[in-house]
Amino acid sequence: MSEEWFETLSELEHIRWCRYHYINNWKYGKPEKGTKDKARRIHADLVPYSSLSEPEKDKDRENIRILFSLD
Repeated sequence: MSEEWFETLSELEHIRWCRYHYINNWKYGKPEKGTKDKARRIHADLVPYSSLSEPEKDKDRENIRILFSLD
């Protein structure tokens, strides 16, 4: 798989993750500690993929690696 295709799939994985959270009534917000506040249902990573830090993008990339490793 080309690096470009892999990155596109990783971006799509992030979009899927965001939609899951939106459907479950989460919204963008910056909690006092960490990246999420479960009680207030806010998450700092509900942003476009291009706005994520590299460590956060790596989480989406790892999900794609796992998906393609399944038989």
